[in-house]
Amino acid sequence: MDTYYYSNKLNRCVKKSPGCEYDCNDTCVSCRAPFTYQSGKCLIQGCLRFDDDGCYQCKYPFALTKQKTCAIAYCTSYDQDGHCASCQQGYALSSDFLCKLEDQNCAQYDEARTTCLSCVKGYRVDSQGRCQYADQYCSNFDETGICINCDRLYFLNPFGKCQLRDPQCQIYTNGMCSQCRDYYFPK
Repeated sequence: MDTYYYSNKLNRCVKKSPGCEYDCNDTCVSCRAPFTYQSGKCLIQGCLRFDDDGCYQCKYPFALTKQKTCAIAYCTSYDQDGHCASCQQGYALSSDFLCKLEDQNCAQYDEARTTCLSCVKGYRVDSQGRCQYADQYCSNFDETGICINCDRLYFLNPFGKCQLRDPQCQIYTNGMCSQCRDYYFPK
């Protein structure tokens, strides 16, 4: 990108303001992406430091994007002051204008409240840090979401689901009663 332009007014080369497109009167009239035009200037919302290509340092709570802009995590729209006004589904706008995870099945969040660390019984944490329904009678899941232990009155069937125990069965093998309590026989 050219960082200078010829000024007809000054009859010399003048350094461009980053992102600006000038008219013949040396007035910035529009901006190249990722800049936006605001009151005769090209700006990037939330940007602390930028060059002609875009932003390279954002101010808190904004984070740098691949497009060299700044964004608040999980925010979908901003008000005129640059505060987050709405969040992606599953996130709620907090009093400090940040998007916080809102998952009614989450038992414990990370410190930033963007990822769930553990879920209420019957739910497991998925790869995005959200709680997904798994099995209401499962007491423990492995890291892939497979049930490994069932509640006291249930057993783990061959399909990885918790199934109600027959009160007359003493031992289950492969989802079938293999040994009954005294005085009972398998069906």
